[in-house]
Amino acid sequence: MSSSDFNFRFHPIGQGLYWTGVIDESIHLVYDCGSDNAEFLTREIASTSLGEINALTLSHFDRDHINGLDHLFRQNNVDIVFIPYLTPMERLLLAVKHSDADPFYYRFLFDPVMYLLDKNPNKIVVVGRGDGKSINE
Repeated sequence: MSSSDFNFRFHPIGQGLYWTGVIDESIHLVYDCGSDNAEFLTREIASTSLGEINALTLSHFDRDHINGLDHLFRQNNVDIVFIPYLTPMERLLLAVKHSDADPFYYRFLFDPVMYLLDKNPNKIVVVGRGDGKSINE
């Protein structure tokens, strides 16, 4: 059995999460992309540009886990995005909870799939409370 080279990293962004992983120098992963400190997050995204992201996973839609998406998509192409399914009511409650967020956050919550489709990933997979089919099938 051959061994694989891998590098996983939690980035120092303050409150929030931005995690990247590289396997065998060719598989690029990102898990969440947000922070309450936009300066730290922007710096980390710029310094770790992967070019091609094979899989982006968003664990949940709190703004400190997604508010770096615009910057991430500007610097990288994304193949597959995995997002959790939230009902419109759950997304509305998040919008109320984060009533001081910037306009990006409300556009995202209004329709996460349409927001992501505008960023041109090859596939979006919505996980949970459904049949598991991807949006692009």
